[in-house]
Amino acid sequence: MPKLADILVNDIKGKAFPLGREIDGKVVLFVNVASKCGFTSQYDGLEALYKRYKDQGLLIIGVPTNQFYQEPTDGDSCRLRFGVSFPILEKMNVNGNDAHPLYRHLKSEKPHLLIGGGVIWNFEKFMVNRKGQVVDRFISLYSPEVLEVYVKKELGVSKSSSLVADVLHVIYPLLAPVFFGVISLLETVQGHDYVKKFMQ
Repeated sequence: MPKLADILVNDIKGKAFPLGREIDGKVVLFVNVASKCGFTSQYDGLEALYKRYKDQGLLIIGVPTNQFYQEPTDGDSCRLRFGVSFPILEKMNVNGNDAHPLYRHLKSEKPHLLIGGGVIWNFEKFMVNRKGQVVDRFISLYSPEVLEVYVKKELGVSKSSSLVADVLHVIYPLLAPVFFGVISLLETVQGHDYVKKFMQ
């Protein structure tokens, strides 16, 4: 499997995005996004996080996907509708046999506890350190406000962490199988092949 920096990706306009150069020496959050998801309220928090820490080395990269049936457009609506200034990549698949190499890499480096690598839902986040290593993963329920503690710690801005964030970091991964179970049920009822793609 190629190194993260060597993976070829395009930006939202379909032009080559220099991933290796852009992430070099930075702390990166990859977030699979959509414009019609119930978690779109996180856009504001992600944008605030990006503006607050980008000069200290934070990069947020949005990755539109329609695998959860909530991004039917070309993906540019994520940027236009929600006014984010961080980079948005071309729409891609994050699960299944046709998952983009970017997400194959991220998932293999940091699988979920008990249920494996699949992305459960929109607004799941992968954190990459300054060396290009995938060091953490956060399910959709992690708000940008909670994420800030982990971002600051990885950036070296703060070595301390809050008790609430530490507790959530233990609880949320344990909730991932439950979250997956609920989403699987809802998607199966709607006739979607969610589970099959998740497991591939």
